[in-house]
Amino acid sequence: MMHPDTKELIENWEAKSAQINIENLDGLYNKFITVYTIYNRLYNESFSILKNENRLTKSRYGDTGRATILVVEFLGAQNIVDKFIERNQADLDGINNLLANNVFNINLEEGNPKTEMDNQLMINLKSVDVSIKSQAVLFLIYNVRNNIIHGYKDFQEYQRLIVEPLINLLESLIQLFKEKLQ
Repeated sequence: MMHPDTKELIENWEAKSAQINIENLDGLYNKFITVYTIYNRLYNESFSILKNENRLTKSRYGDTGRATILVVEFLGAQNIVDKFIERNQADLDGINNLLANNVFNINLEEGNPKTEMDNQLMINLKSVDVSIKSQAVLFLIYNVRNNIIHGYKDFQEYQRLIVEPLINLLESLIQLFKEKLQ
């Protein structure tokens, strides 16, 4: 069951999200940050649930683990992949195409591309193993969020090519969380 404060926060941020026009780049980035904020609250809610149920395998989890590893543990890799296949296959195909054509670097170290990690990400995004595939999508979302927040994603129209499909993926994850927490 979702905590009442979480439910209220999500309703408020979803109301904000519904008002955002993504026709311009400012709106697109605003939508990504807004939807990611909802996702952030939900993955922290799931962490609390897993902790209260003594289902955590480690004593500490940083933000990366909460946003990726524990989301898969909470929602289930098969559920995540099924939702993405149902609603987001075109988004995933488009992202894979962008990565294959080196349009974007996802894994960065102080702004420098980590090509081997991006190549592995591409392989993992195409994996038939649902655990690998679901983790890859969550790491992709998390890394692009980091690239935006930490000043490595430029504010140019071509960024829409990756930011827009990530919004769609985040919205699918949010739907899965809400279904699970009802």
